Amino acid sequence: MVIRDGLDLVADLAGTSARLCLVGVFRPFPAVRHRVTCMTYHDADSLSRHAEATREVILDSAAELLRERDGADFSMQEVADRAGVTHRTVYRYFPGRHILMSEAAGRVIPGLADPSSFYDPDSVQGWIDGLPDRLALVEAHLDIFRAVLGAVMVSDDMGQPDGGMLDRYLPFWEVFRTEFPGLSEEEALQAFAVLRQIGSSMTYITLRRNLGLSPSAATEAIQTTARQIVDATARRNRAAARL
Repeated sequence: MVIRDGLDLVADLAGTSARLCLVGVFRPFPAVRHRVTCMTYHDADSLSRHAEATREVILDSAAELLRERDGADFSMQEVADRAGVTHRTVYRYFPGRHILMSEAAGRVIPGLADPSSFYDPDSVQGWIDGLPDRLALVEAHLDIFRAVLGAVMVSDDMGQPDGGMLDRYLPFWEVFRTEFPGLSEEEALQAFAVLRQIGSSMTYITLRRNLGLSPSAATEAIQTTARQIVDATARRNRAAARL
């Protein structure tokens, strides 16, 4: 971690103790290139709490910028300046701007981080029935969703799965897998992925902004397509069960 006074803070956690070393260049003494001062702490929990507090400050700062600008773009440096940390510190906690914006949006938009607040987690049909409420949330915060999706689209790791997203939708995947046991793992995963994409905010924004559909028409198109995918998946599941 780069401290604002020019010192590097290096933490080496081992067990329940932590060793902190301050490494810096002392300008008044050019002949002395570096000096290292180390301190040992036996309470690693305090370091963990400090790290969590730093992460929260960064996340709160990003959320404030999203609110103030109503989804308008901002840089990682702007977040760092508001949080009172360095640019490098922000990237240490949030390796990509799209990751930071996604988590910040979860703080700005109520219920976004908890899909079960819109969907019945016990059935695939319940997920489809909850789509209108979920898409109404997207409509109410359209500019913020567009900003987050824009950051995702220009990120360098688009091919990497979003661990947070996978965790949030794991209960729905498990329900999906239970309802269609006749499909192979690959077939089930493909159908689930397409269903999730159809019901995503990206699809809704594409229908609204790029194709000019009204909110109700976009919602109906998504819900109808989702039902068709589930019906086709059910037919394949029944056919596999007869084999």
